[in-house]
Order: sequence, then C-alpha cells, then structure tokens
Amino acid sequence: MPDDADGAAQRARGLLQGLQADPRRADLVRSLHFLPLDGATIAGLLPLLRQVPLADDASPLLPWVRSDWEWVGGDRDLACRLARRALDDPDEGGGLPQVLLIGAPKSGTTSLLAYLQVFPELWRHPRKELHFLDGRWAWGEDWYRLQFPSPGRLQGRLAMEATPDYLQDPQAPERAAALMPEARLIVLLREPLRRALSWFQHRQRSLGVGEEAEQLISAELHQLERLGPEQRALLGWRSPNCLAGSLYVDQIKRWLRCYQEHQILVLRFEDLVMDPAATCQRVGRFLGLPPRELTLEHRQNLGQAWNVAPDPYPPLSSRLAGQCRRTVLRDALQLWQQI
Repeated sequence: MPDDADGAAQRARGLLQGLQADPRRADLVRSLHFLPLDGATIAGLLPLLRQVPLADDASPLLPWVRSDWEWVGGDRDLACRLARRALDDPDEGGGLPQVLLIGAPKSGTTSLLAYLQVFPELWRHPRKELHFLDGRWAWGEDWYRLQFPSPGRLQGRLAMEATPDYLQDPQAPERAAALMPEARLIVLLREPLRRALSWFQHRQRSLGVGEEAEQLISAELHQLERLGPEQRALLGWRSPNCLAGSLYVDQIKRWLRCYQEHQILVLRFEDLVMDPAATCQRVGRFLGLPPRELTLEHRQNLGQAWNVAPDPYPPLSSRLAGQCRRTVLRDALQLWQQI
C-alpha cells in the first residue's frame, strides 16, 4: 500500500480528473479541500487544477480551493483575487474572526453552524474547517485574513470560523490567543463514548477500512491506559482517535490556559438535538446577539439534514463500554454530565 502522502496525492489526481469532467461536483471539491497535501505536492498538481474551469455554474467551493493552491504553490496575486471574488469583497484588507467554533468532531458542529443562520448578525465562513490553527499555520496570517471580509463588508457583523479539530490540537490555543485574544469560543461535547463510536463510523466511511469496533477501541484503550494521565494530557490527534478525541477535560484545560472562562461556551450535542432553539438562544446570548426565533423551516432545512449518520453505531460489548467509561473516559463523562 502507498504511504499516506502518496495515497493523498493519488486521491487528489482522481478528484481533479473528476472535476475536469464536471466542475459542478461540490463533493469532489470538498474532498480535495480536506486532503492532507504538502506544499510540494500542491505545486506539482496545481497545473491539473488550473485545467478545471471556474465557470459560473462551477461549485462555489472551487475558487476557494484554487485560491489556496495558488497561495501555496503558484500565483499569490491570483490567490488574493480569487478569495476576494469568492467573498464578493474587493477590499484586500480582510480581518480576523471574532468567534471560533472549535469542536468537538462528530458532536453536531455542522448542524449548529447551520442553525446559526437564524442570526443575520453572525457571518459564518462559507467553508467549514479552514484548519489554519492546526494544519495550515505555516500558510501565514496573511492567508488567514484573506479568508474573511473586510470590516466595511461585515458592517458590524461578527465573523465566525468553525474547525472542530482545534479543540484537540495542543498548539491551537496559543496560536489563537496570539492572533485573537478577545475571541469567543464555542465547544460542543457529546457523550464521550458515543462520540468515539461516531468517529469510528466516520473513519470506516472515509477510509474504507474493515476493522471491528470492539477490536479497534479495545486496542486504543490499552494504548491510552499505558500512557498514563500525564502523558494523555499532552495528546493531540492520535490514530485511530476514537477515544483520544474524547479526552475533553485535558483539551479544554489547554484552552483555559489561554482564554478566560467567560470567553468559552460549552454546550452538549444531546441538548442541541433535543431543543435546537434553546441551544441557539444560548449561543446568541453568549455572543450578545438579539433573540431570534428558530422556526420549523430552519430546523428542517438547515439543521438535521446537514449531517445525519447513515447507519446505527457499531455495537460494543457492555464490558468494554464500561471499562472505557470507568478509565480513560471517566473525567470526560463527568464533565459532559455536569454541563
């Protein structure tokens, strides 16, 4: 099998061939956006992306990805023009977001972001998961500012970015505080073992692997137990990242070393599912926005339909589930229960 870098490059070539045939395929552009490609690979594949026409009926995400690739491996002036065109903002002096939705993955961030359309005072970036504070930090602050409207275009609205992986990345809190010390942060947490199972399911869909949940999570549990609490507190993303992604207490502590408690709102996925309107009002109050009514149309068209799990979660034995909750997930479970 090819290594991860070679495999990602091969995948990118396939996606680019598909986009050359049909640049309207938003699913292909989205996949291209999330591929972990280094600068040399992007520069090498850029000629293929340039062959994809930026027609009016192309996917609206396509100019963003083209802008990214030009910034990293091509023409930065063109990258700027493409990004500002995507924003419909001729002013190159973009700002920084005032609101970050930082996690956790598989905890309803996509649905919450959709529900928040009810607030016209909140400008949500059209691309979920910019990954600046983790994977794209080397692209520089100028690239990040390029992603957001100028103050004149915002007209007093709050700009918001959503990248759920920020919660877990050990470097993200200090990076965020260095650029945006006054930012307000929103965290969504899910019952930690259910989040782990949802991530397992996502991993199987995206990678096409055939592991059994019982075997994979049992192996990860033993790995984390061998590390001990002090080492686990330092963890970032750790494959397969089912249980490691649910170590909420350590993750939030890192953010609290850089931000004040009043700057962080922690919510529960389960509350969002049960009462989206109440959750949205909590977000609105936290951000100082006027109350807005979340109508039935919002719920049906902007929320649950965005990110629904296609299948039931894989089963775990009661023995293994109990062991996870009693050991490495104990603190996260207590935190989730106390929210």
